[in-house]
Amino acid sequence: MYPDWQNWDFSRVLLTTTAVIGSASLISYALKIYRDKRIRLCPTRPSLHGKVYLITGGSSGIGFELAKELAKLGATTVIGSPSAETGMQAVQRIKKSCSDEEVPVHWLELHLDSFTDIYCFAKAFAEQFDTLDCLVNNAGIMHAPFRLTKDGVESHFAVNHLGHAYLTQLLANMLATTGLAGQPSRIVFTSSGKAKRAYDQSKLAGVLYARSLAREYHDSNAPVDVYLARPGFVRDTNLGRNVPALLRLLAKPLMWFFGITAKQAVQNLLYCCTAKLLSGAMYNNCEICPYDYNLVNEPNEAVITDYTRLLISDLIKKNHLEGYL
Repeated sequence: MYPDWQNWDFSRVLLTTTAVIGSASLISYALKIYRDKRIRLCPTRPSLHGKVYLITGGSSGIGFELAKELAKLGATTVIGSPSAETGMQAVQRIKKSCSDEEVPVHWLELHLDSFTDIYCFAKAFAEQFDTLDCLVNNAGIMHAPFRLTKDGVESHFAVNHLGHAYLTQLLANMLATTGLAGQPSRIVFTSSGKAKRAYDQSKLAGVLYARSLAREYHDSNAPVDVYLARPGFVRDTNLGRNVPALLRLLAKPLMWFFGITAKQAVQNLLYCCTAKLLSGAMYNNCEICPYDYNLVNEPNEAVITDYTRLLISDLIKKNHLEGYL
């Protein structure tokens, strides 16, 4: 049976459809405003003059916004990223955002998918700076096609976890000597809330490794704290650059509603970089948060830490590098 199109009141149908879509849009907008109002601003904004902060992936997204915030607080800010062009552009944009354009902001070339490049980066950093108050392991890739790095490691695991673990190990002595009792240096890992695909599994490895590292520093009374920052679903980063363009376009309404901006997400990361918190804990929206999966426990932490260090040791020998600076 077919509809009787001749007797349809199309103007009424159009009016009803417009009213429904308009009402849904207004409700969605109101809910979005409500969600955004629940995002907390970082409550701690101390002067960071004389302190050195190193951020991987600091030329875009959350890392860039964090570099801006730290520079405004007076920190000597160093960003590490692969491209000289985007890196130097980021440095200039950060300086222009500060009231004092002479604020010390630096860029160093960093490729986290190569142990040789990571070593060269860490060595260059150590030659330019005597102290390191905070290392922010922020850079990452997501939804990249399967690829083995020059070192023979799957790219997500290499960039998101193993490269950061090696960089952290290289700079461990500098972090330990910079920290003081009651005023420890810190390592901040950006994290993920799930653990199913390659990106999330590599981030889970980072969580397990970070918690194990925090326990080791605590047990040895070393003046280094370790924090995990969960930024949430951030819509304006380059992390999704490998997602098909059509899928990104179709997902834009959902990304707008459920996502937050890098400027909003950075508040939690800044909190982990400046506040006195519980070492080894994860933070979201400027408060401690539980883990969303039951894989975070001491036995798993020990397994991933041992495996990580075994891989690091093997790749150090393979590339004739050093394990510490």
